[in-house]
Amino acid sequence: MARQVGRHRARRSIRSAVIRPAAMSVTAFGLVCGSAAVYQTATASHAHTPTVEAAVVVRPQLPVAPSLSPSTSPSAAVEQLSRSQVRPVLPVVPPAKAVTPSPTATPALAARPASPAQAQQMAQTMLSAYGWNQTQWPCLNKLWTQESSWMTTAENPSSGAYGIPQSLPASKMATVGADYRTNTRTQLTWGLQYVKDAYGSPCQAWDFHLAHNWY
Repeated sequence: MARQVGRHRARRSIRSAVIRPAAMSVTAFGLVCGSAAVYQTATASHAHTPTVEAAVVVRPQLPVAPSLSPSTSPSAAVEQLSRSQVRPVLPVVPPAKAVTPSPTATPALAARPASPAQAQQMAQTMLSAYGWNQTQWPCLNKLWTQESSWMTTAENPSSGAYGIPQSLPASKMATVGADYRTNTRTQLTWGLQYVKDAYGSPCQAWDFHLAHNWY
């Protein structure tokens, strides 16, 4: 009986020696797991903590005209400009003002003098306007060839007679036109009228010139 009790106590001692370390191991493992869970919970709560960010001001962007390359076709350039909503600014043109001519405006430039050949042709075609036929032409041609060689700007240095008909003074021809110093037709018109009024015809004027060396 005493031997059985001793065996029973020995078994309990062995069992306690085996179970206690195991229990201690489980407890230690539980503590480790618990610490890990607490750490994960703290980390998770910290990860979900909201942070405050600086406010960002968003400004609207204006449309920018696209840059066009030299190879861009005109139709493509128009399409790009319409898409970018770029409207060109046109210059403001003021309305035109009506110009009122001044009464003291500068007169038109005088006609240029004709050549001697042109003056002769012009005078020959004007004979009929004074009632003369072409038989008067040789007399008129001799008369004014002797006086001025049919030069519009011919001037006598001693007397001051001027032009193809050698008007003395030259201002007498202003009754026909203010451009008498340069306009060949003005001089011919005055000269032919002078011959008609003073001598009746070019041949009678030439006869007087032969007799007096002037007319």
